[in-house]
Amino acid sequence: RNVCVAVGDVLPADLHDAHRRTRRGHGTHEKAMRAVRLLQDEGLPFHVITVLTERALDEPERLFEFYVRNGIKDVGFNIEEIEGVNTGSSLAAGGIEARFRQFIRRFFALVWAAPGRLKVRELESTIGLLLSDEPARDEQNLPFAIVSVAHDGTMSTFSPELLDARHARFAGFGFGHVATHSIADLERAPLYRAISSEIRRGVEACQRECRYFRWCGGGAPA
Repeated sequence: RNVCVAVGDVLPADLHDAHRRTRRGHGTHEKAMRAVRLLQDEGLPFHVITVLTERALDEPERLFEFYVRNGIKDVGFNIEEIEGVNTGSSLAAGGIEARFRQFIRRFFALVWAAPGRLKVRELESTIGLLLSDEPARDEQNLPFAIVSVAHDGTMSTFSPELLDARHARFAGFGFGHVATHSIADLERAPLYRAISSEIRRGVEACQRECRYFRWCGGGAPA
């Protein structure tokens, strides 16, 4: 299987460092860009993920120029969600949906006007779905489509956000350790089997009951 590395959260320094800071309060933009340069120098395929905050919605031209100038050819946009340890979002204010639509419309226009310069996950996936007879598939509910490794070596799959999530029934969602477990070991772990089975049943329920399953694929377990 070909591996494509995701680097996130990649934005211009002031937007990035406003939210992505170390425990000592230092910005992490320089480290993220160092990862981008390393992958480029090694010729490894990668895409970047940009989390759209309220401030970023006003900067479609600047973000587009930032990616092109830094040789970034593939980007995906996440919205700033209230999820896991992130208990608030700058997108909770009123009027955000209209601004989000305007950002996407303008950014897609920039991409369309410069063919071959930048791929956008949301644009590519939406066009693909419109041209296909097959329903969407969400990598976040497919086992091992995504493999996540925490700072301490804990391994997980499904939604990356599950790495730092806790649940009364499952405690954590770590299925093994990168130094001592293979993917096959993770598949045999009782915790993995219980969670995988529950996720599969949830997706099957979505498929039976929701008219938007064709476009969603069941959603993210996180």
